[in-house]
Order: sequence, then C-alpha cells, then structure tokens
Amino acid sequence: MLAAVWSEIRTKERLDSMSGEAIDALLASAAHAAVMRLKSRGVDALDGRFAELEQERLQQLVKIWLDVERRRSDFEVVACEQKREAQAGGVRVQIKLDRMDKLADGSFAVIDYKSGKANASSWLGARPDEPQLPLYLLSAGEDIAALAFARVKPGKDLGFDGISRRDDLMPHVTTIESRRGAAAREYRSWDELVAGWRNELDALGRGFASGVADVDPKRGSLTCAQCDLHMLCRINEVAPLQVDADETGNAAAKLADE
Repeated sequence: MLAAVWSEIRTKERLDSMSGEAIDALLASAAHAAVMRLKSRGVDALDGRFAELEQERLQQLVKIWLDVERRRSDFEVVACEQKREAQAGGVRVQIKLDRMDKLADGSFAVIDYKSGKANASSWLGARPDEPQLPLYLLSAGEDIAALAFARVKPGKDLGFDGISRRDDLMPHVTTIESRRGAAAREYRSWDELVAGWRNELDALGRGFASGVADVDPKRGSLTCAQCDLHMLCRINEVAPLQVDADETGNAAAKLADE
C-alpha cells in the first residue's frame, strides 16, 4: 500500500499541497488494491467483512503515517520496492528496497518499513542482526547519507529510527555520535561506521562462501531461548542448554538499553 501511495505522491511538496479529500481517495484506492493483491495470491481469510475492516485499518494507519512524513524537510521518493544486487565478501545477494528518497541536499536516504519493533542498534557491532540496509549502502552507486527504519505501527513507536551522516536529515534519524548504548560507542564518525559495516559484512560473506557453520549463538542462552531444536543442536555436545528466566529477562533488558 505504501509503495502505491508514494508512486502517486512522489514528493513532499505534492504531499503538502494535496487536499484531505484527495488524500482520502488515494488511500482508499491503495488499501483496496493491497487487499485485492493478497486475495489474488490465495489468501482466502482476507474476504468479506474482514477485508473491509483491513482496508479501513490500512487507510487510518497510513493517514497517520503521512502526518509523520509532513514533518520532514523536502524529499522526493525515487524508488519503491526496487530490486538491486549487493555483494559482501564475494557473495552476491538480491535486495528489494522498500523505498529510497532523494533529500534536499542531493544525498539519498534508504528506508525500510516495519510494522513491529525495529531499532537501528541492530545494525551495529559484530554479526549485525539486520544487515540489509548497511549491505545496500556498501553496494550503492548513490550518495547514501541516511539509513532508517520507518515504524508504521500505532502508538508511541510510530516514526523513524535510523543513523545518518548529519543530524538534520530526517526526524529521529541521528548521527552515530549522538546515539546512546555501548554498541554505538564503538564508532566515532559516519565514515568509521561505514568502514565497520564493510569489515563485518565482508567477513560474514567470506565465511558463508567458505562454508563456515560454527555453532556460535550470538547472545548465548538468549539467542537459544526461542529455538525448538535443542535436541538436534551440536552446542549441547559441550554443555546442556539451560535457559534461566531471570537471565533471559536481564539479557533482553540489556539489549533494549543498547
């Protein structure tokens, strides 16, 4: 739905100039098309009154989201759901961008839509949890100055979260120097962050290409807590896996702080 909306609106200037009636008509059309697209793929549950409710939910949510976009400086959406190739450590992968914006200064921002929890801290440190946007940045021909999650979800988490070369490019998208947490303190500048991404992702790519398959949970028992394959896991050959509820809770709280 968001791809359809921005394929029509394109620019911040156009968004600001559209009437409420025009916005409502566009959102109704885009929500209907999104539901019909899912139904065409055989999603039988999305039918009748449930489909109507889902269309209403989408319209309301994206209307609220457009208010977030209005608080930004000028931008132009130059790509939606575009497939591109990226590589790291000799491994080539296909990436589909949710969206790329051209900013007022001529640089670009890459945006990844999220309907659940998302934090830019997941890009930091060794073996980053969500490397898609950093991976794209390293392979892009454009001057990428910002990476951002767009958290399109009701409530207090609605909005952007990301890392940028300068603090004034997007709301709540800040420089690495401005971010809190131990992982962020490993980098002193945007250039150092980009260099760190290149080192980490190249190492992951080389390891994958050479068949490295070490059993090495990134966060120990917290990583293993949601796994249902303990009986088959080789880590138990060394020591039985024990997940302590307090330990898991404390580790989760620590990750949230980071």
